[in-house]
Amino acid sequence: MQAGSLGRTGVLIFALMPRAIRVVLLGCSVLSLAGCSARTPVARRRETRSARFTVPPAAAVITQASVVAFWLASTDSIPERSRLAMRDGFRRSNAMIAKYLSDTDIQLVATVSDTVVIQLPNGVRRIVQLSGLDFPYGYVLIDPGYAEEFHTGLPDDDDLRDALDAYFGLESDTPGPRHRIALSSAPRAWAVGR
Repeated sequence: MQAGSLGRTGVLIFALMPRAIRVVLLGCSVLSLAGCSARTPVARRRETRSARFTVPPAAAVITQASVVAFWLASTDSIPERSRLAMRDGFRRSNAMIAKYLSDTDIQLVATVSDTVVIQLPNGVRRIVQLSGLDFPYGYVLIDPGYAEEFHTGLPDDDDLRDALDAYFGLESDTPGPRHRIALSSAPRAWAVGR
């Protein structure tokens, strides 16, 4: 069989096909050629987990060792007489802490915001949420780079002094082991931004 007769047969078969089949074959061949063409890849935006955030206006930003005294708006659900008594006790407790910390470099920060932002020395920020704790008032002991310690409600003054001594190592010659915050080896974009 000669090459020329095969060519005529192919043309003959194509001519005998119904028109709809020819359109479908032609469309498939055009699509396959278009799909195989070289294209530049579309630049996709990389998803990040909280790469940047906006600090709430009333949030306390902590950069050094601190005791955060918080009194949240949800205390409004406590009956007024009890709330006033608790607020007086809380203020006395704050005054005791301020006097106790007066000769240290630990600051006392009072806030009514439910958000505290801790800024580490390298600029990375972490958020601590105070809402949802068992009491809407209390204290958070913070030393940037270490785990926070929460004391909700009105602890006894002696218990609070003991907690301050243990957390910040104020009274002991050999402080106990501190619990450092583990730094992630994840890409920089995953850390909470500045």
